[in-house]
Amino acid sequence: REEIVLREAIQNLLHIQQLDVQLDQIEREKGDLPARVEQLRQAVNATSDEVEQSQQQLETLESDRRRLENEIERMQEQKKHNDEKLYSVQTNKEYDAVTLEIENVIKKIDAAETSLLELIEKIDTHKEEHEALQKKLEEMQQTYETQSADLQKKIERNADKEGQLEAQRKEAVTSVPVPFLRQYDRIRTSKGGTTLVAVVRGACGGCYTQIPPQRVMEVRDQDKI
Repeated sequence: REEIVLREAIQNLLHIQQLDVQLDQIEREKGDLPARVEQLRQAVNATSDEVEQSQQQLETLESDRRRLENEIERMQEQKKHNDEKLYSVQTNKEYDAVTLEIENVIKKIDAAETSLLELIEKIDTHKEEHEALQKKLEEMQQTYETQSADLQKKIERNADKEGQLEAQRKEAVTSVPVPFLRQYDRIRTSKGGTTLVAVVRGACGGCYTQIPPQRVMEVRDQDKI
């Protein structure tokens, strides 16, 4: 009775192996596309974050520019007011004081205008970098969408077949004793590819290692796994 159970287990494992070979073929058809799509997705997200940070930096620079322009406008109004005061002064002391105020304001205006020019140049450079980053993101998104669509097509093309194979495998494993199934899965995971192979001229049909005669007899009798 044990011999019959063992022979049935071997036959069922061979059936499971046939199913696994077909499932492996479906995975090979996908190639490295799933990994590439995932890498692209992560890259798109990272670049999207960069674009968002760049946009925030650009908005901060523009805010600084407006603040500086308002400050210059305020100082120009102050200078205009002081210029008008020169016509109403009555003493040399008052004249000198107003003149000093005008000179100080002019210096501040000059410094602010220099800072403004530097800031505008910085904004222009940042805009170019920001636009380049946006273009890079758009290209990455387009590539991601294209490859993601290709992957989805491959998945959909094999979805029915893969589902049927997985259902058959799920049913088949119930007919194999757990210890045998664990051994099969362990060998399949560690070695990959075919797990159950024939003995050819006293050697393993998978790795071509010579097998002791006693073990060959056991394999032929199918009384051990």
